[in-house]
Amino acid sequence: MLGAIRDRDVARADTLAHAHTRQLRDNFIQFMKKNYVKDAQLVTLGPAD
Repeated sequence: MLGAIRDRDVARADTLAHAHTRQLRDNFIQFMKKNYVKDAQLVTLGPAD
């Protein structure tokens, strides 16, 4: 993408930026589907003194 910007190739830079944004979005959605605390143990703490 940087090469396309440097070369002032607007169409290619736009295409690559769109693909990059889509990849970021897809990765974020996949991350949010995971449950990282499913097996986490919760404990009750006593009152703060």
